[in-house]
Amino acid sequence: MRSGGSLAVALLLAGSAAAADWSSTNAQLLHGRRFELGSRTRDILTVEHASEWTYGSNFAFVDVTEPFGAATELYGEWYTRLGLGKLTGRKPGTGLVRDVSVAASLNAGQGFRACLAGATVHLNVPHFTFVDVDVMA
Repeated sequence: MRSGGSLAVALLLAGSAAAADWSSTNAQLLHGRRFELGSRTRDILTVEHASEWTYGSNFAFVDVTEPFGAATELYGEWYTRLGLGKLTGRKPGTGLVRDVSVAASLNAGQGFRACLAGATVHLNVPHFTFVDVDVMA
């Protein structure tokens, strides 16, 4: 499972970066103690990716719990959006609402999967590159 998860992350990031207008990818290794559920002490490796392309955007992350142990678990989420303004060629709004997108998401982990669909409202908020509000079911 660990090698399959690593391969999936690599393919996602490579494919997304190739077609992106911009992209950002980072990895974090976190160590925590005194968890109330599960193991009291654990390590979590998180890989995040965000990108924007001609017609929309992507955001994904994968958490690998106990990446150096025998009981490794994977959990990830992927969100993709198609901007209605981008699809129609309309310029971004200058008011509070910059654009609206059709959105879809896949959330998956050990024995869990959820597919969501809905809309994203992209807001113009001073001092932020982007602020999005998702409404999904």
